[in-house]
Amino acid sequence: MKYFIISVMALMLLAGCKKEELIAETVTAAEEYSAENGIPVPSPMWRWTQLPTGFAPVYPYTDWNGNNLVMPVGNDIYMMGGSMLEFLYKFNPATQKFQVHTPTQPGGLGFTQFMPGHKYLFNYGGKIYGGLADYGSDSSYVFAIDPITSLITQKARFPGVRTPDPVSFLIGNKGYVISGYNSSTPSQVWEYNFATNSWTNKGLNPLGNREGIIAHVIENKVYLGLGYDRTNFNGQQINIFKKDWISYTPGSQWNAVKADFPGGGRMNAMGYVLDGQLYIGLGRHSVTGRYKDFWKYNPSTDSWKQEKDWPGFYGDNDEGYVAPYNVSLFTDGSVGYAVKGASHRLWRYSTSSLVVL
Repeated sequence: MKYFIISVMALMLLAGCKKEELIAETVTAAEEYSAENGIPVPSPMWRWTQLPTGFAPVYPYTDWNGNNLVMPVGNDIYMMGGSMLEFLYKFNPATQKFQVHTPTQPGGLGFTQFMPGHKYLFNYGGKIYGGLADYGSDSSYVFAIDPITSLITQKARFPGVRTPDPVSFLIGNKGYVISGYNSSTPSQVWEYNFATNSWTNKGLNPLGNREGIIAHVIENKVYLGLGYDRTNFNGQQINIFKKDWISYTPGSQWNAVKADFPGGGRMNAMGYVLDGQLYIGLGRHSVTGRYKDFWKYNPSTDSWKQEKDWPGFYGDNDEGYVAPYNVSLFTDGSVGYAVKGASHRLWRYSTSSLVVL
């Protein structure tokens, strides 16, 4: 009888443990479901899928360290690639591949415009706007390129103080440039009017004098943050990496502090907007190195959720030399992509694992 009671108690204890495990499993599983009309519905699983590039294994496609510059124009996606950005491509959404793009007037989209360090600023009216070279005597030069004809038009010169690593974005029919770090000049916000071809000073960046921030627009409001500023400690310059996040209306004194980015502080993070939500990650830190994590920000709930890490690599064993523009992210409809080098590697971020060969 004694052994029977012990056995029953052991079985009850085991059942209790199993029940607790079942509850724990149910809670965990519930986190993977969303409610629709009060009924739990499985949420689609987002994943990175590596895609075939369709190019022969010759330069520049064998150059994992090559630069790239992705430029959305209307519904099209263009990319310049190669060590000097000397190759031009256009993304084909049907085949999910980049194809060599030949304008009617070749040469206008070549390295002569972007190799000297000019920035991609924004696209408007079917034109690519660039300029603000990192170095050289013409750092205030701004231009527009027609990707079909390669016709280049000079635009009004940037009137602000040129600083390293500015960030730019488009809201409605206006373009904006927020300057990067400058120890002697406050971080500026400039507005470009496409209709009048003119610049207007819209005040100071609410984040302060900072370099390497990321900015994306959702419903005519820009969300921005991260990057770093600098301070002197015992005569040595120290980079202070940030994780703060705000929403901001250019030209207004109003901005809202949002939930901090939950990943590590970093500069030059990358991202895109899908279905009204922002996905950001990657970037780098001067001490901890390159990041591969990926996060989703929901502006409606002001909340972050960690997504699948980007599965690619930056260099040899993730430790080698990294070109400054080695990886780019972009979207095509409701699908995200990451491209490395001159289409050396291409990944899709979606709920599908199907690959078009």
